[in-house]
Amino acid sequence: MRRVFPIANIEAGMKTVAMVSDITDGGAAIACRRLAGAIKSRGVWTVRWLAGTGDPRTGAEIVSAWPPLFSLLRFRLAWRLGGARVRNRAWATLHNAAMAAAVRRQMPSVIHLHNIHHGLSFDLVRRLPRKVPIVWTLHDMETLTGSCFHSGSCRAFRDGCRQKCPSDALLNLSAGPPSKEWSCREAFYRKSRERLVWVAPSQWMYDQARARFADSMRVELIHHGIPSDIFRPCPDRAAVRAALGLGNCSGPVLMAAAHSFSSEFKGADVLIRLMAILAERMPNAVLVILGDWPPEKKPAAGCWVYAGRIVEERLLNLYYNAADLFVHASRFDTAPLVLLEAAAAGLPAVAFAVGGCAEMVQDGKTGFLASEISASALAMAVERFLALAAPAREAMRSACRKRVERQFSPAIQAARHEALFEDLVARKQNNARSG
Repeated sequence: MRRVFPIANIEAGMKTVAMVSDITDGGAAIACRRLAGAIKSRGVWTVRWLAGTGDPRTGAEIVSAWPPLFSLLRFRLAWRLGGARVRNRAWATLHNAAMAAAVRRQMPSVIHLHNIHHGLSFDLVRRLPRKVPIVWTLHDMETLTGSCFHSGSCRAFRDGCRQKCPSDALLNLSAGPPSKEWSCREAFYRKSRERLVWVAPSQWMYDQARARFADSMRVELIHHGIPSDIFRPCPDRAAVRAALGLGNCSGPVLMAAAHSFSSEFKGADVLIRLMAILAERMPNAVLVILGDWPPEKKPAAGCWVYAGRIVEERLLNLYYNAADLFVHASRFDTAPLVLLEAAAAGLPAVAFAVGGCAEMVQDGKTGFLASEISASALAMAVERFLALAAPAREAMRSACRKRVERQFSPAIQAARHEALFEDLVARKQNNARSG
């Protein structure tokens, strides 16, 4: 991994934002990368994207966690004697220290945090420079709760996470007991309310943050930006299908995408049941899977095509153009990029009305929302779309594209973040003069 070294020449007055993420792949990291690019293109702020692990070809500076000798020996002891949670926390301690040191070397005007779940931990924020403003984008609920990625129907995160979590599948198992984690985080938030601002990428997440903090902390709603020059409709969809090896599909082509379908709430089991239902009614239907599919989850019926994880975005756009309908079976989601990317390519979607999905898919306008969280309800939404006449489908495809251009522009996203950064820096300067 590449080490991050101090920046030797930092001009006086230069406005720099240090963006921090745990990894360089996955939805949160992709959103971070795109935002960094959009801000850089405006030429006002200097952006340094620091990631704990990943691929430096994404543009991130990968922070090495090589520790001093004593820390390394302590880590090796914890690794040898401890269980999985102790090992994870020991590794996070090393990464947190390295990342905090890398941030300090950047001497940023603002720190912008994204996900810090993998390899890093909440302890990182306590190590960051104490006088630098922090913007924190909520890609999931982990920082609002006692370590649940999504709370589901549980509302205990509003006042302490004192009751038993309804599902361990939604917990960050590297963290401590939820009630203890909640209290530690709350203590930090109270001390930092003057310099910490939350950004929610969907109205749903904004509402969760306001439910957690009421009026005690500032929360801003800023939608993700989707590069509509990359994700766009292709004029000859038949040629696209042929190029991707889907030219022989005689029935409807459905598509589902995720970084990985291993997580319980990504809905792999729902997709398996969905295709079993559709196989009886439309045996020629095809489901194209983009992303890592767990080998132990074997479909019992239906026609499946596994394309794997698609990293190259222009190729990903071709897959969106090859499909008739995007199927999003996630049980929990904040502001899924795949729904917005599909819409930018003119691909309508069906989804459950959970989290931010109900905003990303406008029921009856850019797709359909299932009436409940079940494979049968999702199948009904799929059939509802496929029953539309060709002109109605084309109108829906056009509505998808226009909505992304209007509401999810990278330029708007970057401008709103820059305005937020400027406001925080100005407030810091005013407090310094008055204090």
